Amino acid sequence: MIHTNTHKKGNNWQRGAQTGPCNLQAIILEDHLPTKEALAIEGDLLLRENISIKTVTEEHYLKALTSAEDQHVGTNDALAYVLMDELGLKSIYSFDKDFDRFKDIDRITA
Repeated sequence: MIHTNTHKKGNNWQRGAQTGPCNLQAIILEDHLPTKEALAIEGDLLLRENISIKTVTEEHYLKALTSAEDQHVGTNDALAYVLMDELGLKSIYSFDKDFDRFKDIDRITA
């Protein structure tokens, strides 16, 4: 993966020069469960008809950086919000109170 140097111009994040390799990490089930159990859960989720996997682009991340800064939330929460907005989704099932900062979506906890 190529790390892209980003910078803020006005109120928006923009891409600059490519600067070298970078590893992106996500919090996944394997951090909290034995590998075999985590893989079984992940496989089950990926094969469900009511689950869709969306491609995340650099543009999504740049929008998420701006949103994260504006709403004082983490980049992953802001990325979820950016994708929700793109898909026209107005509610999210989450115990993460940071989603309450986005006034145009509803956080469902039960």
